[in-house]
Amino acid sequence: MEQPSSNQRSDGDLADDRDGLAVRAWWRQLSLGVLLLIVGGAWALSSPAGSSPDDDFHLGSIWCSSTAPDDQCLASERRFSDENSDLPFTTDGQRPVRVPAQVGPDVLCYIFQPAESARCQEEVEAGGFAETRANDGLYPAGYYTAMGVFVGDEPLDSLLLIRATSWTVSIGLIAAAANVARGSLRSAYILAVLATSVPLGLFLFASTNPSGPAISGVGAFWCAATAFVTADSARDGFRAGIVGVAGIVWAVGARADAAIYVLLAGACAIVLSRGWELSRRRRSVLVGLAALFGFSTVLLSTQAGNAGGLRLEAADRSAADVLWFNVTNLPGLWTGSLGTWGLGWVDTTMPNVVPAGMVAVTGGLLLWGLASADRLTVAATGIASLAVVVAPLAVMNSDRAFVGEDVQPRYLLPMLTVLVAGVLVPAPGRPIRLARSQLIAIGIVVTAVQSVALHANIRRYVTGQDVVGINLDADREWWWTSGPSPMAVWIVGTVAFALVVALALQVCRDVAEDPAASGDSVRHGSAGEVVDDHDEHGCRPEPGEDIAADPRREGGGAHRADAGEQRTAVPRRGVDDLTRGGVLGEDEHGSAGQDQECDRCGDAPDLLTGSPVEDRTEERTEQQRGAERRVDGHREPGLGRAESEAEDEGDGVVEDDLER
Repeated sequence: MEQPSSNQRSDGDLADDRDGLAVRAWWRQLSLGVLLLIVGGAWALSSPAGSSPDDDFHLGSIWCSSTAPDDQCLASERRFSDENSDLPFTTDGQRPVRVPAQVGPDVLCYIFQPAESARCQEEVEAGGFAETRANDGLYPAGYYTAMGVFVGDEPLDSLLLIRATSWTVSIGLIAAAANVARGSLRSAYILAVLATSVPLGLFLFASTNPSGPAISGVGAFWCAATAFVTADSARDGFRAGIVGVAGIVWAVGARADAAIYVLLAGACAIVLSRGWELSRRRRSVLVGLAALFGFSTVLLSTQAGNAGGLRLEAADRSAADVLWFNVTNLPGLWTGSLGTWGLGWVDTTMPNVVPAGMVAVTGGLLLWGLASADRLTVAATGIASLAVVVAPLAVMNSDRAFVGEDVQPRYLLPMLTVLVAGVLVPAPGRPIRLARSQLIAIGIVVTAVQSVALHANIRRYVTGQDVVGINLDADREWWWTSGPSPMAVWIVGTVAFALVVALALQVCRDVAEDPAASGDSVRHGSAGEVVDDHDEHGCRPEPGEDIAADPRREGGGAHRADAGEQRTAVPRRGVDDLTRGGVLGEDEHGSAGQDQECDRCGDAPDLLTGSPVEDRTEERTEQQRGAERRVDGHREPGLGRAESEAEDEGDGVVEDDLER
């Protein structure tokens, strides 16, 4: 009786496999969500009230928002004016208010003194009120209104709840964007977030600063917009559209300049996804309209005219001198979010291992992606560069401000994430695959850097940075009145983040090992059409070369695939290419071995099937193997007479091809 083949599976077995995969995916998502909440809790507890930049203004704006209780924000008889204000900021778009002293300006007693702990906050009177400033049109009201819901009678409890909520929404949007993305887009986005969020991004996500929502919202919109344009079904497009709209609302509701980033991120998404193709134009138009809607909100805020909110007296600086200084120091703004600048009020210095590790990871990913870039990648990179190069230089030059005086790294971080992710989206036929060892190295570096950054941030406020040592519980001068100890927060936060990184990189590894996922349709044509980037001779163009503009490629070498079929790796050119043209005869272009005529490329596809040679090794005929041996100048022993005659028949053709 014939035994069934080992690869024959019953419908029940296949159904069980699908159910098992679904359960494992569900548990992975649940575990990832719990771990992310633990990491957010660690960062929320790592610093006292008022620790994020301009927190006196942001806390006052939350406590005096329309959704906060009326008894938590009192009117003030004080009036702001640029003539008599003793504040180091412009007062345009602000109003004087009175809020609970524990979230007022008195809690900032430690800022700009890195050797001082936050113990001075104990002198702030609990239950009292203090004069401060609140938003009156300088920033969009959306973020403050949303967070005002969580204001209660206990200021510090409300503060921690607001931080936890801000973290949950920000990280939830990032996770949702990664979930609606497919294949290489998901992998690119995850790697970009890991590379650019440590340490500044994590600190801001778990703070009361609107920069956190701007960073997460812009990146989530870019990823969701790209997934929306390239979605294969209405259901997938709907899910991606919901996430994209949520990203816009979360970002532009927090900072007005995020509206400009949304517009640029939308343009990057359309370019990378080839949104001008007929089947994608409608969705590209919707992405553009959504981005324009977000951009229009910048006109409703005065923040665009008060970049950074600083009032500078630099009229004696010439535009040429300012431009030269800023051009030569601009990279400091790019690496500032990676650890070269401090956290908090830029007064919490990071150990050198933090910037060294994150700059290496981010720079390595950029170089790895650019090595396989095509013209569309270059175009998208140019659009993102407008936000991280042109915009800051223009703002600083108009204010006659130097790097570090006006624009800060957190203002550029939203588009830095988009820039890295866009570079990592592979072009057709040029897959970007990181080996297991590379992913492990990235995971180790990011995990170690996060641990060191979290430790340094806790140390800054527990004892001041003049104290060194790993034990954060020793000689501590400040901490929360209840909850886990500083060491417990650091250890739990480190372990949880390590597991988050492991799960995230496993997703990237799954994409790299799955040919269908690594060659998805983000940069391919719609409906399963493979965008062929080879010319009529089967040669792949150089990076940046326009395929469509070359008339020699119209029709020549193009091949189509059914829905779900993806392009595979291009093999190295060698003897197989010669034998394919000399022994098998004419290719699909009607000429034998035309792939040899292209001297500028070192790779050529199999023009008969579109598959790499290594995938067809066992299918080659004995005539091909014999021809290869003849090319090498010898004949393998043991061949029969028929095989030898077959070799001799193909000899002349192969030698002619070699001469050509």
